[in-house]
Amino acid sequence: MIMKKLYCLMIPVLIFISFFFISSELTSAAKTIEILEITEKAEEADIEIASWSMAIKESIVAFDSIESVRNRVKEIKSREQGYEWSEEQFKGNHYKMVGVKGKGTNVDQQISIIYYPMKGNYKLSVTYNIDGEKWGIDIWEQVYNLYKSKIDKHKVFYTVEGYVEGQNNRIKKEAQNLIRSMSGKAVEGIYEENFVSISAYSTKWDVKVPLGDKQAMNMQVAYRDRGAHTEVTIGSPIIITEY
Repeated sequence: MIMKKLYCLMIPVLIFISFFFISSELTSAAKTIEILEITEKAEEADIEIASWSMAIKESIVAFDSIESVRNRVKEIKSREQGYEWSEEQFKGNHYKMVGVKGKGTNVDQQISIIYYPMKGNYKLSVTYNIDGEKWGIDIWEQVYNLYKSKIDKHKVFYTVEGYVEGQNNRIKKEAQNLIRSMSGKAVEGIYEENFVSISAYSTKWDVKVPLGDKQAMNMQVAYRDRGAHTEVTIGSPIIITEY
């Protein structure tokens, strides 16, 4: 559970993510698969991988009527087989539909569809969330084959969570070393006694998030010393989970 003093940190991060999803400022050329290098370098650093996730965010689409939105939702539900769906209304006329598949297996799959009225038409967003407890190249290949066309076309966020056993008083150094192993250069960071979070940029990865002042980032690494072990979270282009 995130510590109380990080609440102020997470608020601007979440606001930034919301803006980032809506905007088109995330750019990428030929898609690289950042999670492969993240997991490789994490294992080389003796980080035990506990979980991993991928979020694929489609661009927000406008429709001129609620009937068109509902037809689009029907198309998605018809195409994506095997999901159990639920729907809820929130924030007035905002609706969210969630489809879940694979609960209790090595990989959970979820589709989130949100639609709402805005300026005379309707906006619709679709996000695919894939969460795995165990990491293995064979598991990843199955997931990649299922989602390759979406990975190639849309914005993708990867997160890997793990831990290092034992006490650790070198979390800043280890975070910096991990970033360097992925050819990253730090652009900003938070450095505390038991917590370090560093945003960095690697020219090897095509995706990037502009930060202003002609800077950009495409990786984020966080270390938290828990005493008996150290929690490690790695994300590209940013971490989108609590850490």
